[in-house]
Formats: sequence, C-alpha cells, structure tokens
Amino acid sequence: MLKKNGRNGHYTIVVLDSGIGGISIAVKIYESLNNKKAKIIFFNALHSYKKSYGNLKTKKERVILFDKVLKSRSSLGADFIVIACNTLSSIYPYTTFNKKQEIGVLPISGFAISEIIKNINKDTSLIIFGTPITIREKTYEISVKKRFPRLDIIPIPCKDLVRAIGTANNNKSKKLIRKYVNEGIKRAKYKKALVSLNCTHFDYYKDYFKKIFDQNNIKSKIISPNEIQAKKVSKIKLPLGNASFEMVSRVKINDVIMDDLINKITMP
Repeated sequence: MLKKNGRNGHYTIVVLDSGIGGISIAVKIYESLNNKKAKIIFFNALHSYKKSYGNLKTKKERVILFDKVLKSRSSLGADFIVIACNTLSSIYPYTTFNKKQEIGVLPISGFAISEIIKNINKDTSLIIFGTPITIREKTYEISVKKRFPRLDIIPIPCKDLVRAIGTANNNKSKKLIRKYVNEGIKRAKYKKALVSLNCTHFDYYKDYFKKIFDQNNIKSKIISPNEIQAKKVSKIKLPLGNASFEMVSRVKINDVIMDDLINKITMP
C-alpha cells in the first residue's frame, strides 16, 4: 500500500475528512499502529463552516476544492492518504490528483460497497443513510444495483444531521435519527433491513440507529465502514517503534465538541 520509504524512518498516514467524523477512524488507526513507526495526522479538510462542501452548488466546485486539499498533502509529508469521508470519496475519482496516482489513497466508499454486497440477503431492504451530496451522487446505489438489480434500495438524505453531530447537539441528533429511520422503515418493502451508515459522523450514533430499528420491530444489521477502513490500514507492515498522533484543522473545533466525540470513541 505504501509506495516509498517514510521520512525520518516514520510513515506518515494522513486521514482526511470534510468535518470531524473521521476522527474515530484516525484514533482507531493510531491505536492499532501505536507500536509502529507511524505518524497519524487527522486533517479536517473543511475550509470554513460557511464554505463547506455541502454549500458548494456544483460537483465541479467540490472537485476543484478537494483537489487543492489533496495537493496540499505535501506540506503534511503524507506517504499515504485515507479518505475518511463518503462525500469526498464520491468525488475523488474526478480529481486530477487521482489521475496522477503519486501515492496510495484509500477512499472509504469501497469498503461500504463491498460490505453491503457481502451481507445482502433475500427479502431484505437496503437502507442507505448519507449526506444529501452522498445520496445525490448515487455512488453506492449504482454499484450495488449492478450486482442486484432487483434489490429494494431506500436512499435517505440526512439533512442537518452532520451539523447536529458535529456541534455535539445530542438531542437534535437523536431527533433527526428517529425521523430518518422512521422514513426508511416507512418506505422499505421488507421487515428486515441492511442499514448502511454512509457518513463517518453517523458511526458515533450507530447504536442509536440500531435501537430505533429494534423499537419498530425491524430486524436490522448495521454497516459502518469506519471500523472496516481502520482495520485495513492497521494491516500495513511497518517497522517497530513509537507512533504519534496529531490533528490539523482549518477551522476551530470547540473543546466541548472534542470532549463529546472522545467520549463516544472511548465508550465500550
């Protein structure tokens, strides 16, 4: 996966997200490589709260902005990039950075798709929860439909949920999750659901998603690509040593929000 030797004997793995959902992936990677010569950097690629990827009107604008972020990786000294964001994963193939293939890049979208395909059963509805952009791109829907053209697929664009989770608004987050899960259940053809959480932020509330399905007597299996992606990166063979972890963010992350996210990451 790594195409060259790391700088100063250490390998730098940059975990990219357009928010703070990918922190859980970065932490899991760090924990799995803590006895290796690895430098884990979580890079929040959000330029500003007003100029988020979701606020940009066209795919072209989003691609240009993300391309700039990817090219800036040289200042971080990345040997390998993990795209821990479904929105960014869906537009990565259109970037010029992707065409050059200078270093290894691991988008999260591939793990969700392979896990969905692996777990599809008869008489089961696939309910996909994602940001409006991710759902609009139809990356998952198109890929799965190629293999299972008759599958009952319900895409749910979860407007405002990322912001609620990202601002540690627990009550609003749960209220929105109940709303979107109930919408998915109402539209589903079957009483069994394969549930794909296609936003790294949603992983913090995966147990609550499951709880709402259980309360509605819907047998569900939750797929959250966060853990799968982290496990894949943890298999990189590196020399023994001491790993380091740091965060780089263009926007200020409130201490209250960070404490809330850390608690969710460390909860059993």
